[in-house]
Amino acid sequence: MSQIPGVFARLVYLASLRDANTGQYLHHGFAERWGIIECDRALRSTHRRVFFEWITSNLSGQKAELDLYCSGLKSGKPRLVESWSRVAVYLNFMPAETLQFEQLMYAGQFQALLEVLRREVAGSAAAPRA
Repeated sequence: MSQIPGVFARLVYLASLRDANTGQYLHHGFAERWGIIECDRALRSTHRRVFFEWITSNLSGQKAELDLYCSGLKSGKPRLVESWSRVAVYLNFMPAETLQFEQLMYAGQFQALLEVLRREVAGSAAAPRA
């Protein structure tokens, strides 16, 4: 039985299927079966739907999603927090058709989440080891 990834993991994955130069979405297996145009349309729509699911969830749910996402990374949460604080990679996870108020909402949510993660990482680094 396979586990369905969380909303944030799906958001990251869908963004990775978008060509940064053309904005076109492509999944080779899907495109081979259904065609490039249908593949782009379906993935674009799905990305938009998953993004909306993310921005309309509460911050505690988003935090839980980020914790789940970080738990699957070899580099771990401290490295992710450091990297995303320097370069706002998370902005690339938005669909291209995102409205300006959604962009601002998403960026604000992420800045708050990163601050929570920064404090969490700093607290665990300062905690004495047993």
